[in-house]
Amino acid sequence: MPDSDPLDYDYLLRLKRSHPSLRLLAADHAPLIVSFLFLQFIQPNRRALPWGELAAVLEDYLYHLRGLYGEDLYPKTAKQYLTDWSEGEAPFLRRYYPQGSDEPELDLTPATEKAIDWLRELKGREFVG
Repeated sequence: MPDSDPLDYDYLLRLKRSHPSLRLLAADHAPLIVSFLFLQFIQPNRRALPWGELAAVLEDYLYHLRGLYGEDLYPKTAKQYLTDWSEGEAPFLRRYYPQGSDEPELDLTPATEKAIDWLRELKGREFVG
């Protein structure tokens, strides 16, 4: 196989490990992450949310999912998940402090938006004839 192939195995393996969009799609909790972020940011067209507000809404969402799928589903607290999603080399959320505030706000990273947009495209649109 030629080394110049842009989609060779080594390249795709590195991409899967390092690209934030692919890391989101490959995450163990991708259904939780994507569905929650879609509901909180994309669907209502919100740019940023305060940490405390997002944590409270996520705690409710986790409670709802655990009620449907079992108490062992997603064992961490909402704050632990938000920390996981907003830290590291390639976070799914950007955490920052607005001027004059001591509470952080969170917004989607461009890579997260790209991954969610791609998943929305996969669902397709209903044909109206």
